[in-house]
Amino acid sequence: MTIPFELLLIQIINGIVSGMILALVASGLTLIFGIMDVVNFAHGELFMLGAYVGTTTMVATGNFWLALVVASVTIALLGAVIQVTTLRPLLGRDPLTTILATFGLSLWASRCRSSTPWCSRSARRWLPPAAFSSARSWA
Repeated sequence: MTIPFELLLIQIINGIVSGMILALVASGLTLIFGIMDVVNFAHGELFMLGAYVGTTTMVATGNFWLALVVASVTIALLGAVIQVTTLRPLLGRDPLTTILATFGLSLWASRCRSSTPWCSRSARRWLPPAAFSSARSWA
C-alpha cells in the first residue's frame, strides 16, 4: 500500500509549520532570557492568548489579515503592560521571584482561557485566506 503524494505533502507542510511555531516560541524565550535574565513561564500562555484574540477577530470580521494585525498589537500591548507592572519591579532581585511572578501570570492567562466562550469541545473547520487557497477545493 502506497501513501498518496498529496497526503505526504500535506504532512510534510504540517510538520514544517509545527516546527516553525516551536522555533518561534523558543526564540522568544531565548530573547527574553538573554536580554532580561528572566525565565518567562507565561510566554506560551501569551502565545495562546494571541491565538484566541486572532480567532475572535477572524470570526467577528472574516478578515484574516486584520485578525493577524489585531492579535499581534493586542498581545504586544499586553506584554508591555506585564513588563512594566510585573517584571520591571523585580529586576535585580532573586531569580526565584521572577520565576514565581511569571508562573502566576501563566496561571492567570490559563484561567482567562478557561473562562471564555472560546473554549468549547467542538472542532471547527477554517477556510484558508484567499491568498493561500489554490484551485483545489477545501470542502
